[in-house]
Amino acid sequence: MTVKTLKFNKPVDFLPKDLQDTWQGVDVLMNADENRIIINKLEDTSPTLEELGPVLKEIGKKISQKDIDDAVLEVRAEKK
Repeated sequence: MTVKTLKFNKPVDFLPKDLQDTWQGVDVLMNADENRIIINKLEDTSPTLEELGPVLKEIGKKISQKDIDDAVLEVRAEKK
């Protein structure tokens, strides 16, 4: 069985006309074997930037100047 995720960017003309618009632009999970293809819509569960804002602010409060300095030194050491 082949399993693949893909996005229907172009018109989905193999679907019935009443479904084509609602499936265009969605991410799908496709399962295929010799006898059938099963396509499932994937729900968009990615948070928006507005939703992430408060969480990122809280995380940022826990980062010290020493953490930043250590991270910079680590990256610079990797580049050598």
